[in-house]
Amino acid sequence: MIGSFSGEYDFLSNFYPTPQQIWLRTRCAYRPESHWGYPSTEYAYQASKTFSPEWRKQILMAQTPGIAKRMNVDERELRRSL
Repeated sequence: MIGSFSGEYDFLSNFYPTPQQIWLRTRCAYRPESHWGYPSTEYAYQASKTFSPEWRKQILMAQTPGIAKRMNVDERELRRSL
């Protein structure tokens, strides 16, 4: 059984640095500008939760996958408060 995603199992973590290229759906259609590259699965996962290209850029610019994750939680809280 795997106890944590560290050591020999670190590659199983969403935070593991492995480039991800994904097509993210915009509100209307798939467009060439909706093709994004991310440094890990966590970045790609967090970016896939929004339609905003600007917010996706902010997620991509986060220094770590953990910061990208927290940014998305903060953004959801902001939307709920409006």
